[in-house]
Amino acid sequence: MKLSFFPLLGAATFLFVAAFVLNQQKKHLSKTLRVPPSKNIRYFTLGYQEALADSFWLRFLQDLGVCFKDEQQTHAFRDGLRVFCQENSWGFLVLDVVTDLAPRFQMPYWTGGLALSVLSKDYKGAGIIFEKGIKNFPNDWNLIYYAATHFLLNEHNKKRAAELYQMAVERGAPGWVGSLSARLYSQTGRLLLGINLLEDFLKKNPHNRFQKRLRRRLKELKAQYEELQKQKNSSS
Repeated sequence: MKLSFFPLLGAATFLFVAAFVLNQQKKHLSKTLRVPPSKNIRYFTLGYQEALADSFWLRFLQDLGVCFKDEQQTHAFRDGLRVFCQENSWGFLVLDVVTDLAPRFQMPYWTGGLALSVLSKDYKGAGIIFEKGIKNFPNDWNLIYYAATHFLLNEHNKKRAAELYQMAVERGAPGWVGSLSARLYSQTGRLLLGINLLEDFLKKNPHNRFQKRLRRRLKELKAQYEELQKQKNSSS
């Protein structure tokens, strides 16, 4: 027992010193980038990749809100560290690792993809996450429908949106989803798609922590739709 005491004492001393140094460094990191987990971390999980994915997913949910203050901001601060918003955002980089570690963990694809799209304005990142989700869950028409609407409204990729709407119908989506392709080329139709998507998400996720922000976005879309309808009625 005496021989095993010294390695333990050494390990404890090392951890104490490391924690102290990190705590001292943190005081000087007011403008330092908050680094997301590396994609290579999957090679060092020792078989606990799903548990690690859960941990990163919870961190994503806790910290994504740091980018909500201003939709035009390119970065924000959390715990004194800089977090990138919008394209190639911190949130996307975390989700990318989560979906690598646990590709069959479904929630990060559609909830995370929608959060990046609507809340962080990281449209490119959201598209990547949605595409990864479709690859791993090719028969989930709800996920495909969400992805199609994202590509239509945010990336303005009508071709990909039409393909995904058709794919959703082939995977069991209601017949009305197939008719959505007719709305791709009108602003009114695109607004209705966005309204329907957010209403559907809020209905299916009544306790989602992003409720307030999503409802505000829904209100904005409805106001735009009503304004277009007024203009259409006044010109007729």
